[in-house]
Amino acid sequence: MSSGNRERTIIDLLKLPPDKWQEEGPVRIVGLDGMSERLRFKANKRISRDMLGSFFSGLAQIEKPHQIKLYAIVGYPGETEDDWMEFVEDLMLVDEGLSAGKQWSILLHVTPFRAMPATPAAIWPMSMRNYRGVVSARIKQYPWMKGNIFFQGNRFWAVEGMGTDSLPTVVHSAACLRGTEADAENILKLSLAYKYWKASVVQKEATLTKLFDIDALFSAHTWGTLPTRYIDWQSYQRPFKLTHHERKQ
Repeated sequence: MSSGNRERTIIDLLKLPPDKWQEEGPVRIVGLDGMSERLRFKANKRISRDMLGSFFSGLAQIEKPHQIKLYAIVGYPGETEDDWMEFVEDLMLVDEGLSAGKQWSILLHVTPFRAMPATPAAIWPMSMRNYRGVVSARIKQYPWMKGNIFFQGNRFWAVEGMGTDSLPTVVHSAACLRGTEADAENILKLSLAYKYWKASVVQKEATLTKLFDIDALFSAHTWGTLPTRYIDWQSYQRPFKLTHHERKQ
């Protein structure tokens, strides 16, 4: 039996009728991966707007609503705030057709995009932007809504999560994904610098922009300039795939 906290996908859930969704435990964590259909398809997460609407409609049929976490990636290349608006528009479209009743709480958790090695997105640019609280401020249904709440309707209310990675955390990731030998000394210094880890976010940002070539870490690459270009899919999986001879050792 599942603990009920494993991540599901909308694609998998829609293969079943909504009354079957909770057979392995409550629907608590669901991956969306992009705020708009265009961005999801760009990342080969083929969740259409109709599928997202069917997912919301299915949730409304579950008799005992609770909180669900939707995980979405922001900061894709070419992303605009219109992509963010599409998400709340799809939610509103479903909700306005429902009668008032017990509400689902939707916690939208946004994660800044990382250009992961050994994927087609490895050469894509990353966004040097602090996304904490930015999405909810843009897509709020009404200006009077407090904090990170951005939607309140008949059967759903939605809030942006507070756990969005800080900009220094994103820079740390970029240094690991695209850093070179020239960055090694600074990475070691930071890892041992107690004063740095106790500093404010603003102070950390200033330190990181001084130590690292931000353009090199965040700008688009070609397959010829990417620091991890020597990692292909097979070698990326290599530690988990031993040969027959290696297994015998």
